[in-house]
Amino acid sequence: MGKAPSYPNLRGQKAAYLETQLKAFRSGDRLAPNMSRMARELSDEDIEYIVKFYAGLGTE
Repeated sequence: MGKAPSYPNLRGQKAAYLETQLKAFRSGDRLAPNMSRMARELSDEDIEYIVKFYAGLGTE
């Protein structure tokens, strides 16, 4: 769980997991109103940057 209970903790998630989930939100294979709306506009390069950022934070 993230700092706020209603938000997921993305910090330190595995890169492959994050990439798969963001692409699923973007394509509509996975639905969540907020994430689907935001991910729809992401390019592959955007997803790569986001994945590297969150995966690189570690778990602390």
